[in-house]
Amino acid sequence: MKPVIELPKADVILTSKITEEHIVVAVISKSPCILTKGYGEPESKMKFTTLANGFSYGLGYTTPFNTLKEKVEWAINKNYPIVVFHQSDWKDALKWLIDNA
Repeated sequence: MKPVIELPKADVILTSKITEEHIVVAVISKSPCILTKGYGEPESKMKFTTLANGFSYGLGYTTPFNTLKEKVEWAINKNYPIVVFHQSDWKDALKWLIDNA
């Protein structure tokens, strides 16, 4: 093993720490998606909304789960590329979608 003075800082977040202050983006079935819901709707209404000639609320991937944590873990377990950004980093989230979809 290579010795190091300190471990590098990992760019990770626990799924239990993801909140509505984050933007979750993924590529599901080769489609760029953002985990979203309508204004004032409960977390259980969140779904991975796809980009098809613009974002369309009616198009997306629903999951059998109700919480944000469960929905993110569903995508992880399906081996879909998925990342989480803080809302202030929305440009980075869009760039990731462009680079990975």
